[in-house]
Amino acid sequence: MQFELHFVLPPQSLTTRNQILDWCVENTPETETGFAGWDTRKYLRQNLRFKIVSVNDIPTPHTFDRGKISLIVEDTLTHCYQTMPWKNTLHVFIYPGYDQFDLDYMDGVGGFSGDKNVFQLFLNPTHPNWEESLAYTVAHEYHHSQYWNYHNFDTVKTGIQAEGLAEHFREELLGGPHAPWAVAIKEDQVDKWIPKVLPELDSGEAYDGIFYGSDDYPMWLGYSLGYWLVKRYREQHPEKTWQELTSMSPEELFK
Repeated sequence: MQFELHFVLPPQSLTTRNQILDWCVENTPETETGFAGWDTRKYLRQNLRFKIVSVNDIPTPHTFDRGKISLIVEDTLTHCYQTMPWKNTLHVFIYPGYDQFDLDYMDGVGGFSGDKNVFQLFLNPTHPNWEESLAYTVAHEYHHSQYWNYHNFDTVKTGIQAEGLAEHFREELLGGPHAPWAVAIKEDQVDKWIPKVLPELDSGEAYDGIFYGSDDYPMWLGYSLGYWLVKRYREQHPEKTWQELTSMSPEELFK
């Protein structure tokens, strides 16, 4: 089991959005996955500018317990490896999280995986549940980092599959309550929404609306559809391993 934790935590003397972003971009080490999964620091900055701190949020310096963070991440990755081993070195980048959305809705921890064998964590340890949320996010993003080995994750259908699988993977490993995005719509509403998203399955343009909400779609619809469709599929195919579930064609979920 090979992995590397990269703490990219700026000094507390930096208090503006641009100062924090510039420091994080400049101090993200380059690995075989690029810059935290991005080809250039320019693309990395475009990724971080809406994930570390949103435009209207005011950064408040955090204090990080690196030892505790490391233990949680490493323990969770051990569970992940036992269930679904990875190849090559896994890189985990840990950034500060000042985004108010993550604090309000994600229990202080956001995550993102933009390529195979790498993911980012955005941590706000002022939330009382950050430790539990960190473990859940690690398991969820770990699965995404492996999903990239089989799929491009660039369309509505791959997004629905990936998010559904990742959340079931997290629940199987760690238990805990349903994530709010996984049950934003109830299971009995799935058949109502599937016909409405079918024309957009191969689209990338409709992704944000279906997953994050719009005039046409409720917030987190794509996450919930993925969760319930994967639940149905697993009930029908209990013999499938996690490697088989992750590598299967996303069209399987819509049969």
